[in-house]
Amino acid sequence: MEYIEAVILGIVQALTEFLPVSSSGHLVLFHKLFGLKEPNLFMDLMLHVGTLLAVIVYFFRDLVNILFDSLSAAGEMLQRQRFSDIMYRNPNLKLFLYVLVATVPAAVVGLAFLKPIEGAFGSLRFVGFAFLFTGLIVFLTKKVSAKERNLNQIGLMDSVWIGLAQVVALLPGVSRSGMTISMGIFRGLNRDLAFRFSFIMSIPAILGAFLVKLKSNWHELHNGHFWVYVAGAIVSFVVGLLVIKVLSRIIIRGNFHWFAYYSFFIGLTTILLSFWIP
Repeated sequence: MEYIEAVILGIVQALTEFLPVSSSGHLVLFHKLFGLKEPNLFMDLMLHVGTLLAVIVYFFRDLVNILFDSLSAAGEMLQRQRFSDIMYRNPNLKLFLYVLVATVPAAVVGLAFLKPIEGAFGSLRFVGFAFLFTGLIVFLTKKVSAKERNLNQIGLMDSVWIGLAQVVALLPGVSRSGMTISMGIFRGLNRDLAFRFSFIMSIPAILGAFLVKLKSNWHELHNGHFWVYVAGAIVSFVVGLLVIKVLSRIIIRGNFHWFAYYSFFIGLTTILLSFWIP
C-alpha cells in the first residue's frame, strides 16, 4: 500500500465518517476502485483511530465536564442523596450513562454477528442499496418539526432507540452518524444535543471495534506498512476536525437533510458500478 493511497483513504474516511454518508461504504467503494481484492481491515481501523482522536479533541470540554460531574455525583452518593436529584444536578453524568446504554446494542450485535457483517463488505451492490437507505432516513429528518428537548429531558428510551439505530449502521453503506443523529431528531432532541450525543457515543463504539480487531490483525503491523497506516491516521485526524466543525453548523441550522441527495447519488452510482466491478 502506497502513501498516496493512504492519504486518499484518510481524506475519504474523515469526510465520510462524520458526514452522514457512510465511511464504511465509501472505503469499500474505493478499495474496489483501487483493484484490491479485499478491504485492508487494519488500515480501516487506523483510519478510524484518526477520526476517534478528532472526536476526542473536538469534544474535549464535554468529556472534561462528564468527568467533573461524575466525581461530583460520586461525592453526593456517599452523602446518600437521592439518585434522581444527583442526576438532575449533574446532567453530564446523565449524558455519559445514556451514551453507555446506547453503546450496548451495537457491541452485542457486532460481536455476535462479526463474520456476516464482514461478509457484507465484499458486496458492492449491497453497499449501493445501503447508501440509498441512509439517504432516505436522513431525508426524512426534513419532515420532522423542530423540538427543543434538552439534556435534562432526555430519557432512557431515547438512548435505547439511538443505540438500535447504531446497530443498523454496522452494515457497510449505512452511516453511523446519519442513523444516530436522525434518530435523535426523530425522538425530539434538539439538534445540538442529537449531534453531541451521536459523536460522543462514537468514542466507545470506535474504540471497542479497534480493540476487537487489533488482536486478530496484529500481524499486519509487521508487513512493512506501519508508517503508511500512521500517515492515513494523521490525515483522517486533521481533516476530521475540520469536518466536525462544519457539520455542527449545518445540523444546528436545520440543513441536515442536504446530505440525503448525495447518498442517493452515490448509491445509484455504486449499484451501476457493481455490474462492471466484481
